[in-house]
Amino acid sequence: MAPALATADASLAWVQKDLSVQAYEGTSNRQSLELSFSGDATAPGATINGNLRGVASVDLTTAATMGDGHATVTLTINLPSQAEDSYVGNIQLTDKGKPLQQPLHIAVATQRWDSQNIPSEPTTPSPDRVSIVEGTPVVNDQLTVAVAEGVADPAAVIRDIASTYGAQITGAVPELGIYDLRLPGATGDVVDAVRTALRNRSDVAGAAYSYLANQQSYTNDPVWSPSPSSHPDMTWNLTQIDAPSAWDDSTGEAVNVGVIDGGFYPQHIDLSRNIARVSTPTKVEAHGTHVSGSACADGNNGNGSVGVAWRCKLNLQSVRTMDYQYGNFNSELSVISSILASMREIAQSTPKPRVVNMSVGMQLSFDCTRNSLTTKQSQMLEDFDFFGLLMRMTAQKNPSILWVIAAANEGKPARCSAFGGLGTDQGLPNVVTVAASTRAATQASYSAYGDGITVAAPGGESGAGVFSTNAPSCNTLIRGCAGAGYYYSQGTSMAAPHVTGTAALAFAANPALTAGNVKKCLIDGAVAGGKKIPGQSYSIINAKKTVDCALGRLSTSSIPVTAFSTNAKSAFAQRADGSVWAWGDNTSGQLGIGTDLVTNSLPTPIPGLTGAKSISTGLATTFALMNDGTVRAWGDNSHGLLGNGTTNNANLPQPVPGLSGVRSIVINESDTPSMGFGYSPGLPGDTVFAVMNDGRVMAWGENPSGVLGNGSMDRSLVPTQVQNLAGAVDVTSQGGTAWALKNDGTVWAWGDNSEGQLGIGEPSHAKALKAQPVAIDNVTKIQSGLHALVALKADGTVWAWGTASYGLVEGNGIQPAPVQRSGLSDISKISVTRNTGVAVRKDGTAWGWGWNGGGEAGVGIRGSYSGGTWANNIVQPAQMPNISNVRDVRVGMALTADGTSWQWAGQIFGVAPMYDPEPTQSVGGVASILPVQSTRWVIKSDGTLWGWGQSSQLFTQYAQYVPGKVLG
Repeated sequence: MAPALATADASLAWVQKDLSVQAYEGTSNRQSLELSFSGDATAPGATINGNLRGVASVDLTTAATMGDGHATVTLTINLPSQAEDSYVGNIQLTDKGKPLQQPLHIAVATQRWDSQNIPSEPTTPSPDRVSIVEGTPVVNDQLTVAVAEGVADPAAVIRDIASTYGAQITGAVPELGIYDLRLPGATGDVVDAVRTALRNRSDVAGAAYSYLANQQSYTNDPVWSPSPSSHPDMTWNLTQIDAPSAWDDSTGEAVNVGVIDGGFYPQHIDLSRNIARVSTPTKVEAHGTHVSGSACADGNNGNGSVGVAWRCKLNLQSVRTMDYQYGNFNSELSVISSILASMREIAQSTPKPRVVNMSVGMQLSFDCTRNSLTTKQSQMLEDFDFFGLLMRMTAQKNPSILWVIAAANEGKPARCSAFGGLGTDQGLPNVVTVAASTRAATQASYSAYGDGITVAAPGGESGAGVFSTNAPSCNTLIRGCAGAGYYYSQGTSMAAPHVTGTAALAFAANPALTAGNVKKCLIDGAVAGGKKIPGQSYSIINAKKTVDCALGRLSTSSIPVTAFSTNAKSAFAQRADGSVWAWGDNTSGQLGIGTDLVTNSLPTPIPGLTGAKSISTGLATTFALMNDGTVRAWGDNSHGLLGNGTTNNANLPQPVPGLSGVRSIVINESDTPSMGFGYSPGLPGDTVFAVMNDGRVMAWGENPSGVLGNGSMDRSLVPTQVQNLAGAVDVTSQGGTAWALKNDGTVWAWGDNSEGQLGIGEPSHAKALKAQPVAIDNVTKIQSGLHALVALKADGTVWAWGTASYGLVEGNGIQPAPVQRSGLSDISKISVTRNTGVAVRKDGTAWGWGWNGGGEAGVGIRGSYSGGTWANNIVQPAQMPNISNVRDVRVGMALTADGTSWQWAGQIFGVAPMYDPEPTQSVGGVASILPVQSTRWVIKSDGTLWGWGQSSQLFTQYAQYVPGKVLG
């Protein structure tokens, strides 16, 4: 040991006097140095000489105390891209600027990269190779490459790639087949070109820019720690999730609970009795100590705090992310390596944990869901899939473990964080992602949100944090050590362990449960007993209801139905817990339940589909618009409706690539009627439209008469933009024609014009391959009929154009331009099905006109059929009898202000109660109505779904003559 030079305040000395280091050029390296001390240095420092001075630094203010008068400090060596062969110098410790001892001599030997040698671990780039792009640190000359799964020799592939592009292999995670490739001296355009080329190779799963992950993403939960006296209620978090009620049935006894975090203090008096395992080495850190206490702090011991599952057994695993740290950042590959190593180690520990808490992660620095992303932002969003790959692989390899992940703290959509969007992934039934709630049971302003979040839990806020265990403060030479205690903190890191602890309660109550079972109980318990987060699809967990579910005491049949969609053969109900339930025809996998059953007669939850804003039902293809503005599709793909560039069917929901910021999904209606007669509603067609938040319209699928509006007549298997159209807020389509309502009240049309339905002139103008303006303005609503369009204007008048053969459009023959519909004024709502129209006036009366072969107009006149001709079309709008105070109307049903639903014929093949041509009462206490072909549906105010009519796929018998409860 070098002799110490004592001062009146302290004595510091290096434990070693010579150090030799080997480091690669263009990398940032960290080396732990040990020193001894006695007393407190009031102003410790270090000076460096020689050429080492330009590349090395030591920060004594962040020294880590080891005990027994010893501490470690971190030496950082940043070798530039064009490094010298060696760097030599001395580091002299000082206090108040005065030398304290003989210097530590350091010699650094520079190593050079090549294209054949593969490092055994990641490296972190030197600062001269890093730029800030879109607020995120990016390595200028490097790509991260994942070799495709199933490749026999990933190392040979990466060596071949490196040789081809003159690259250097600068880092690796061999377990995943992921490597860092440096392109020395390459410009941004060259790196872009190589990235694109690699992503097109069959032996490459992905190629991404190399990013640096902010270390603070792991532990930077906003902390607020005034004196405990300012928080009279230290248990609001436990009360919010009703944990005390759950303790009557379970305290998490003996359940092995894993916690992956930066470090812990397992000797804490509120943790020590519950410790089953601690990984080595383990740093002493407050964050992991707080998280562990929130989940499993000991109870009934007369000390400080109590955890949700206070009789669990803690399995503590440190993440070694600091090993390859550059400044405040880690290389992306080192983050993957560290988290992967931690997850694998804890999954292989004995006994294996039933649930693992991960309050770790990374997040993009921009809102990745906004409508207009730059090219670089879109590329960065694609590149973030590496983290999803990591979690997906680990979770699928360890299906018996429930992985609980804290969402990020940047107040952005969960999709923008590394793991935050995985909680609703249908392929990950054992992954839960947690948002943070406040003491007032609202979503915390800092919390990630939206699609991908499974549940919420107490995370706290400024002035009302979560109270839990703390680690001793032994992190500087100046302050020395302070005892362990408790503190308040806020963040999604604090929310996740509440879910982890609740899962432990469920596992203890019923050890036979699988991870997927417990995830479902967490969701069902949250819906049954927790408060729903406003504007989101998820709710705050309820420990009592979760345990009830684990013990079989919670019925999911009581979960309210919030929305419903059907094509009269397949049906989809959205429920208050964010789940979607499906039943009926499944010939092409359109139920999305992951099976090939031709018919599924019982409502079944679609695996992993939560956070749906709306469901759109095609003939055999189904679409979910998610809360985050993305779209998922499943079912028949023979016409390319899945939008993924293939024609392969899918029996589970799949993302529609490239779609985000979607406002609504519209499926066009086929020209082909459902039963071969002109009166019946047409079946859904083979073209899909997505109305975007920014006013664009995207379309894909079949393209009869140019209905895609992209300037061609060819079908498209991927979304393409409708040309000559901006500012759209709604779209409607039937057959080969589509119409758009713009935000300025104008209407634009494209596609088939054989019967003047475009409204732009005579039908001699056969079609329009791009959107064209219609001579009408001040429109608030549009509805398409068969070769016709009906528009409601702001002044309450109704206008229509196209075929006038059935009375929907004013006059006779063809009306190629908008014509006002006589007999209709002061109208507030309209609804059109093929050639029948119905409307509500502002005085609450309901009116009908047009095709009436089956009494569809609802005006009390039954149609007749003789000699191949239908009679009694309603060419002049007439008021519906028996009904007033109407607040909603559809062809075949109406809803009055008192919550009563009314029905009329609508289909000549409809069952008896529906055949009356004038409105009759059906069900009371109704919130919404939906007539579809030969079926009628209502969602009642109590959240139950009722249905009746004619459908062998949706009802237990061919025809259900009276309304019956289906779900809820």
